[in-house]
Amino acid sequence: MERKSRKVLENTEGMRTIPSVVAFTKDNKRLVRMSAKRQAVTNPQNTFYASKRLIGRKFNDEEVKKEMYFGHTKSSESDILIPYNKL
Repeated sequence: MERKSRKVLENTEGMRTIPSVVAFTKDNKRLVRMSAKRQAVTNPQNTFYASKRLIGRKFNDEEVKKEMYFGHTKSSESDILIPYNKL
């Protein structure tokens, strides 16, 4: 049987994509995916998104310089360190 179309399955919340978001709450709980994305407005300093584009890159990479929204710093090996504020 040949299929002419593909269907992307939904998760339990009815979503077809999973956001790559991680957050830490004031009581030091780790939130991921939609729960992290939902609270980003009230906790932006401890919500991290779009960091996958930094994986494997060095601090001095031109792409990293364009993406300085995390306030990241350079490690002794020129890797990228993304700080988070423990509340």
